[in-house]
Parts: sequence; structure tokens; C-alpha cells
Amino acid sequence: MAESNKNTKFQNIDSSQQKPSPLITEQEILDAQKAWGESIVRIGEIFMEGGDYRTAAIEHINKFYNYQEGLVLFKPTMASVKQFRTDFRGALSYFIGGDENYPEDRGFAIKPWQGSLGEHRCQNHWQCGISNGELLLHPSKWWRRS
Repeated sequence: MAESNKNTKFQNIDSSQQKPSPLITEQEILDAQKAWGESIVRIGEIFMEGGDYRTAAIEHINKFYNYQEGLVLFKPTMASVKQFRTDFRGALSYFIGGDENYPEDRGFAIKPWQGSLGEHRCQNHWQCGISNGELLLHPSKWWRRS
């Protein structure tokens, strides 16, 4: 019998009656959603402090969107002209603006925001965690409309 790997979430099964443990838990999904919102808020804070918000946005995209693995189906909430951002460049433009190929983008992540996690529902289907919900973002105290 092979020794089990404690770092692997997938458990070997020896009976058709048993189901493998999920590869991702509901708590991990909720933690990821919270981290996404905190990252968006942080990009805006860095922007307002005059820091390297572009690098922060790149790190955000690399951590939460996985464009390095291929096609991503990202539909930004506030995009109406080019509604889907299937490549890294389109996602970066949505978050920080400044790309002539996406003239509608004003930089969603550099507003800046204050965030809170709203209501969420998760389903875990063995290898796939599905979640839907809301992240309530409010303009930061630093934000003034121009």
C-alpha cells in the first residue's frame, strides 16, 4: 500500500461507495473572495499614496485570474464596450486604465475603495468549487469625484 501524501487534498478511495474529499473547501473559496476584495482595496491605497499600483495590479491578476495557464473568462462589472477580458492586457487595463485599446477603462481598482464581503453561496462539486455572491465596495474617504 502506498503511503499517503498529507499535502494533497485529494484522498485515494478504495470503494465505489466513498466519495473523494474535495480539492477545495467552502472556507477556501470564501477566503479567496475576501483576499480578492482586500487586494482591490490595497491597489487603490497604493495609487493614492503615489506607490507602484501597476505592480500591485499585476500581482493581483496573477494571483486571482491565472492568465498564465490560458484563456480566462473574465467579465468586468463596469465594462460595456469590450465586455470580456480574455487576456492579461485587457484585465490590467480594467483595473488600472491607460490602455488605448480599452478607452472605456478608468481604472476600477484605483478608485480607491473600502470593501466588505457581502452575502455568498458556495457549492463544492468534488473538483470544482462554484461560488456566487457580492462584494460590497464603497468609495474610500480619499475619493473625490472630479
